[in-house]
Amino acid sequence: MKTLTKSIILALTALTISASSISAIDQSTKLQLLEEALVESATTPAQQNVVSAYMKNVAQEKLELAKEYRERANAPKAGKVAYKNAERKDLLKKAARLENEAKRYQNY
Repeated sequence: MKTLTKSIILALTALTISASSISAIDQSTKLQLLEEALVESATTPAQQNVVSAYMKNVAQEKLELAKEYRERANAPKAGKVAYKNAERKDLLKKAARLENEAKRYQNY
C-alpha cells in the first residue's frame, strides 16, 4: 500500500510540474486534466480503489459545500434587498456548479 501511495504521489507530482508549465489553461482545467491522467494511470485494482475513493471523497465534499451554499442562500438576512438577491443568486449558482462537478466525480 505504501508503494502504491508513493507511486500515486510521484505521478501527481510529475503531472503537476508538467501541467504548471501550461499557463494558458485555468486552474480548474489543469486539475481536471490531472485527475483524468490519474484515472487513466491506475492499472492495478488497488490503484483503482484508491482513485475511486479519492473521487468519491471529492464528490462528497462538493455536495456538502453545495448544500451549505443553498442553506445560506435561503437563510433570512437583514440588509438591502438588491444585495440580498444578488448574494442569493450567487450562492445558488455556486451550489449548482458544485453539484455538477460532484456528478462528474461520481461517474469515475
